Amino acid sequence: MNINGIENIRTLKIEGDIDSFPVELIDQMNTLERVGIDTERIPSSIFDGRRNIKYIEIGEKVKRIEKEAFAKCKELISVTFHENSTLEIIEEYAFQDCAKLSTIT
Repeated sequence: MNINGIENIRTLKIEGDIDSFPVELIDQMNTLERVGIDTERIPSSIFDGRRNIKYIEIGEKVKRIEKEAFAKCKELISVTFHENSTLEIIEEYAFQDCAKLSTIT
């Protein structure tokens, strides 16, 4: 699936059922810097290697961040959790090789 202009998207917000989101589109978002996600789970490797992502906002509904979800996001500097977070599990390597990650709130 190709969408004209998708390569220029800088901000992405995903809510609801992650299984209905066409995750293959993420590979086409070459300038993606900010991600907001409020789904029950964040799937394994969904943002793995997305080098431009700098900011992630984890929504209230997220209960699980799966293995390597944000691994190798080399420019990631900040992860913010919703103040009423229901997060229960962060699986191994979820933020592996995110050397610039300096703020978690």
